[in-house]
Amino acid sequence: MKPEIAAVFAAQPPLVAQGMARLRNLIIDTGASDPRIGPLTESLKWGQPAFRPRAANTGTTLRVAPHKSATFAFCAPCSTTVIATHAQRFAGADRIDGSRAILFDHPDQIDTDRLRLTILHGLTYFL
Repeated sequence: MKPEIAAVFAAQPPLVAQGMARLRNLIIDTGASDPRIGPLTESLKWGQPAFRPRAANTGTTLRVAPHKSATFAFCAPCSTTVIATHAQRFAGADRIDGSRAILFDHPDQIDTDRLRLTILHGLTYFL
């Protein structure tokens, strides 16, 4: 992990950092599991850890962040259908913030099977 990204995690309260780390690991593991995606670039976007396939025209940027209406969130660009598709596919299963984020209050709320499908959708969005 790059020092500037590690600093973002270190600056969070423990529960936020734990949830964000779990999301980060799930994004990285999901990307590595699909040969269409290839390596991910990890950077900061709007001060938040962000992940995107290195290969052009593969997927959209996914972010993990603290959230004002929850403890932490999995975020995608509101101009995509990533979050809306998740909300339709898993109606009522997760708290959703419009077309931007899936909200969590505790790391134990992360359903890895559901979220893995949504991450895969985001990381292959342009394929």
